[in-house]
Amino acid sequence: MSDQLPARIIARPKTGLAALIEKPRSRKLAIFAVLLALSSVVPMELTISGEFEVYPEHNADIRAPVEAVIAEIFVKEGDAVEAGDMLFQLSNPDHEAKRQDIRAQLAAAQARLDLLVEGTRSEEINLAASEVETAQSRLSHARTMLREAEVMRDQKTSQARQAVALAKDQLDFAEADRDRYQKLLEGGIIAQQKFSEIDQIARIRRGALADSQAGLNMALADDLGEARREASAAAGALRESRARLDLLHAGSRGEEIEAAKSAVENLEAQLALVEDELASMAVRSPERGIVMTEHLHDLLGQLVHRGDLMAEVYDFRVVRAELLIPEKEIGAVAVGQTIRLKARAYPGRAFEGQVVAIAPRAIDSTDGLSRKMIRVTTEIANPDLALKPAMTGQGKIYAGNRSILNLMTRRFVRYFRVEFWSWW
Repeated sequence: MSDQLPARIIARPKTGLAALIEKPRSRKLAIFAVLLALSSVVPMELTISGEFEVYPEHNADIRAPVEAVIAEIFVKEGDAVEAGDMLFQLSNPDHEAKRQDIRAQLAAAQARLDLLVEGTRSEEINLAASEVETAQSRLSHARTMLREAEVMRDQKTSQARQAVALAKDQLDFAEADRDRYQKLLEGGIIAQQKFSEIDQIARIRRGALADSQAGLNMALADDLGEARREASAAAGALRESRARLDLLHAGSRGEEIEAAKSAVENLEAQLALVEDELASMAVRSPERGIVMTEHLHDLLGQLVHRGDLMAEVYDFRVVRAELLIPEKEIGAVAVGQTIRLKARAYPGRAFEGQVVAIAPRAIDSTDGLSRKMIRVTTEIANPDLALKPAMTGQGKIYAGNRSILNLMTRRFVRYFRVEFWSWW
C-alpha cells in the first residue's frame, strides 16, 4: 500500500495551463502566440533596395569660345586638371589680322583727335604729306611682294602636282612589272634575283611618290600669311597717314573733335573685343576634375565653331548616385536616411551616404514590368575616385526600425488599404 502511493502521486493528471501546454496542438498555439508577441515588439531595420547609377557631382563641358583651329592639346583622357589649367590652344590668323587692322585704325583715329585738339602747323602738313607718300610706296611694294609670292606658290603647287602625277605613273608601271615578274617567278621562268630587282624598283617608286606627295602638301600649306600681314599693315599705315594729312588740312572744330573722340572710343571697344577673343583661344579648365573625353589628340588641327564641344571635365571626388525605387516603397523613404551602395565593380566594398533628394514625379521602369519608379538621390564621398561615372550596382535605403510583425505584414496591409479598399 505504501509502495503504490508515490506512483499514484506521480501519475496524477495535470490541470490548468500546464495541462493545456502538454497537448501538441495547444503547445503549437502557445509557441505561435509567444512568437507573435515577440514579433510585435522586437525591432528590425526596414531596408528598401534599388538599382543605382553613378553621376559626377560637377562636370564642365569645354566648348569652343570662337571659330578657330585647334593648334595645341595639352591633356589626354584620364588626366587630372586644376581650375585654370590649359587644355587647348586655338589659332585663327583672321583674328590676328583683324587686331592689327583695328590697331592701325585706332592709331589713325587717335592721331586725328590729337591734331584736332592741338591745331595745325605748316611743318606738320609737310611731314604728314611725306608720310603719305612713304606709306603709298610701302603698300605698293607689299602688294607687289604678295603677288609674286602668290605666283611662286602657284608655280610650286603646279610643279608639285606634276611631280606627284609622274611619280604615280612610274609607280603604276613598276607595280605592273612586279606583278608580271611575280607570275613568271611562280612559273619558274625567271630567277628569284631578277624578281628581287624588279621588286626593289617598285619600292623605290613608292618612296618617290610619298616624297612627291609630301612636297605637294608643303606647297598647299603655304598660306602666304607673312606677305598678307605686311600688305594689311601697309594699308593701315596709309589710311592713318592720309587721315592725319586730311585732318591737318581741314583744321579743328568742336563737333569734329567730338566725332573723333567717338571714333576712338568705338575702335577701342572693337579692339577690346578682339583682344578678349584672342585671349579666349587659350582654353582653360573652369574647375578641378578629370578629363573624360576619348582620343583628344584626334582633334589636333581640326576647325571648331563657336559652341562646339571639345572636351568634358568631371569632378567626381563627390559623386551623385540615383536609385530607382518602386513607387509602392517610396512612402517609407525620407531625406536624411542612410544609404549604402555596393557597386558591381567592388562587391566587397560598401559606400555610404544619405538621401539628399526624392524626385517629384514617377517614371516608367526599364525592366519591362510596367512599374512606376521614383528616383532617389544620394551624395557619396569618393576621395580615391573608385566610383566612376555610369557605374551601376545595388543600393539599400535604411528606413528606420519597424517591428518584425510590421515588416512581415506591411505589403499585405498596403494592398488591403489600397487595392481592397477600391472594391467598396
